[in-house]
Amino acid sequence: MVTLSGLLNFIDRLWSVCGGEWIVVFTTNHVDKLDAALIRRGRMDMHIEMSYCDLEAYRTLAKNYLGTDVNTDDDAHQQQMLGSVDEILMRQSIMMAKRIAGSDESYCLEMRAEVNVKAKAEAKAKAEAKAESQAKAKTEAEAEAKTTQMDHDNQREEQNVLKSPKI
Repeated sequence: MVTLSGLLNFIDRLWSVCGGEWIVVFTTNHVDKLDAALIRRGRMDMHIEMSYCDLEAYRTLAKNYLGTDVNTDDDAHQQQMLGSVDEILMRQSIMMAKRIAGSDESYCLEMRAEVNVKAKAEAKAKAEAKAESQAKAKTEAEAEAKTTQMDHDNQREEQNVLKSPKI
């Protein structure tokens, strides 16, 4: 049986023997139930809360581990997949909200709606920037074509002037 005293002694001996810098990861679902002696500074210097995965985190994971860039809007299959993932994550958030004391579905739905509004605004801004970039490229290409045509017309006119008989 592992006791708190035995665990604290083990951690303290581990630090004293190792000498260098080490990273040791402890995980729990109930930080509030841990003894203060276990999580004091010097034993656990950094506390990082890792919440459930959201859509942006899923995109990053898919890019890193599956080699697919799901941030592009080109592939209809990827967009369908993202919609499914977002739906699953929303259901998970609702279930989690139900488990949290004093929280209800409406709170979670409000949070998800806020996230969706932000995501839509970012997607709209990205689409507008892309359209603006394409319009600028088209304008530049048209200007280049017009300049090329004018240069070609000027050369033709100069050749005609040189060929015409002089009086």
